[in-house]
Amino acid sequence: MLRHIARHSIRQATRQASVLTRRACIPIVRHKPALYTAPLLRSFNTSFTTFNTHDDKSIPPRLSDEILEHIVSVLEEINDEIDMKGFDIEYNQGVMTISLGDKGTYVINKQPPNHQIWLSSPISGPQRYDYDEKHQKWFYHRDNHTLDEILNTELSKALGKDINVLEAFEPEEK
Repeated sequence: MLRHIARHSIRQATRQASVLTRRACIPIVRHKPALYTAPLLRSFNTSFTTFNTHDDKSIPPRLSDEILEHIVSVLEEINDEIDMKGFDIEYNQGVMTISLGDKGTYVINKQPPNHQIWLSSPISGPQRYDYDEKHQKWFYHRDNHTLDEILNTELSKALGKDINVLEAFEPEEK
């Protein structure tokens, strides 16, 4: 009787082990490899828009210089018009600092290796903008707003005057 129980237990254990082994060897999903797979873009926004890439790698750095110089000239004109304590604009080696006294400081700088413009705002925080040739604007990929939109909105509130930082901006053709 004991012999019969022992044999039965061994057979049962062997069957369970072979079932587990077979399950472990079965591939879960097999797909044929694609001939071409596009690189995946990571986005935290479900309404992500694809932007045109630029073939000429000199376009974004040239445009970033032009746009930053234009923003400096517009803000310097506004600085001459209004009298605000602590309002100051500095632009040196691709870094623009806009000091608004007790309302905070904005830092805008170009990132040539990434072909981006970075903005640090006391209101909306850090943001990175990529150039889109189709729209000819610098877009923030997480919510698709533009650099000029955020600067116009935030600086208008801070200075108490409607501002358009890209007023009369025309990029040079090269």
